[in-house]
Amino acid sequence: MKKFLTNLVVLALVAPIAFFMVGCAGDDDEEGHGTPQQLSTPTGLSINSNLTFTWNAVTNAASFDIKINESMYTNVPATPRSKNLSALITTDEIYTIGIRAVSQHGTNYNSSWAELTHDNTPSLPRLFTPTNIRFTTVTTTNTVLEWNAVPGSIGYAVSIDNRIIATATTSLSLSEHDIELPGSYMISVRALGNNTSHSDSQFSTEVQMYAQAQLLTVCEYTAFRINLMERQLLIDVPTIVAVNIQSFDIYIKRVSNETTAWTHNLLQTFGRTILSGEVRRFEVTLPTAFGGNPPVAGEFNIVVRTISGNPMFADSDLSTPIKYNIAYLPTPALSWNAATQTVSWTFDAPIDPFFIVRNFQLFQGGVHSITPTLTLGASSWTVTGMPPGNYSARIQLHPSNWLRAWSVDGVATYFLSSSIAEIQITIT
Repeated sequence: MKKFLTNLVVLALVAPIAFFMVGCAGDDDEEGHGTPQQLSTPTGLSINSNLTFTWNAVTNAASFDIKINESMYTNVPATPRSKNLSALITTDEIYTIGIRAVSQHGTNYNSSWAELTHDNTPSLPRLFTPTNIRFTTVTTTNTVLEWNAVPGSIGYAVSIDNRIIATATTSLSLSEHDIELPGSYMISVRALGNNTSHSDSQFSTEVQMYAQAQLLTVCEYTAFRINLMERQLLIDVPTIVAVNIQSFDIYIKRVSNETTAWTHNLLQTFGRTILSGEVRRFEVTLPTAFGGNPPVAGEFNIVVRTISGNPMFADSDLSTPIKYNIAYLPTPALSWNAATQTVSWTFDAPIDPFFIVRNFQLFQGGVHSITPTLTLGASSWTVTGMPPGNYSARIQLHPSNWLRAWSVDGVATYFLSSSIAEIQITIT
């Protein structure tokens, strides 16, 4: 009897402790206290006409797995409890869409699968899917997304990173919809039918596109200048954006006639020279007759637009104009001194005559006779060693390479050769 009472007392003391321990083990708050519990199965599954799939919250879910037919998509964020499936539901068939809640404690504690069936087969013919989706109208504060119009469409639905935006036109201003610039986004577009004669189109293939206000702005050019001596534009840009440049659009316009359209010369090729690790120079050679063909003297403006070679980047705006001149050297005045047998020439030099190369020649009967060697800076030539007779003395001024790059009143001037001056002489 004494032993029985002793055992009864021990049992009475141990039983509450055992009950307490069992009670604690079954009270899991998913914070790491006690034994984890399997998560609840998601409820409230639905999918709308824009293929946005939604569901109700599941307490303590770390993320969700979504299964479309036999394809699995993991690590879907727990919020905002929605995912646009336009990039995944792309054919006209019946889809089974499943979802389960994922536990932070491992797969053994994930929820069971919940499923719904979505019939993607239209009751009416589908519109064509929008094409040629691109960024246009790029400014310093905005980027506009555009696409080709779809006949019969009453509007469009644009999917940008799981967000659907409706628009009645074939363009969408990103800044007006608070889309951060710059940024990389997954984008697709569908045409909306009237549900009388046509159903909505499929969403276009989802493409990652990089949207920003500008590929290059004028202020981002480290340098932009014209080297008329070599007929080159020298454009220095940061290396980080230089790798995305395909070409430059070059536009030229006469200053005296601003109402005319810019003369456009698209240059697809150019030389590159690395100046440093952070700056790259583009040397763009202008056409031989970049002032016209034949060249026309006058004052011109030249501007540049950067053309992107990367679909994730937009073309730049036009740069600030750079002014330059095209001018002919003055035609020399020739004279002949029969007494001294000397040909002399004068001209109204725009700069120091030291930089002008003269081309003085004698012709007899239209046949070239001699091109005498002149001393530097000479303004006359005394005939020696020539047979007597009637000759034509001709002279034309040619700019040296230094002169082609000369600056007149602070504006780069491209000098062209003068007209030919001619005089008849008689050598005795």
